[in-house]
Amino acid sequence: MVTKRIKTFASLHAWRTAQGFNQREAAAYLGVSQSRYARIEARERPSRPVLRCKDLSDKTGVPFEIVMGVA
Repeated sequence: MVTKRIKTFASLHAWRTAQGFNQREAAAYLGVSQSRYARIEARERPSRPVLRCKDLSDKTGVPFEIVMGVA
């Protein structure tokens, strides 16, 4: 079986920078508002619910714990 390796990023900011996105573009890609994305990226507010965190983690390659705000 062949598996696709997903690049892992240390933070949403690192992911966004690597993609060449500004915050508005990253938010649109992830399906959240720009203000919500900014708060999540700054780790001022965890992204809830848990399923949303899993979705963001899968789309960005940022570890789940970092997206949840617990790491």
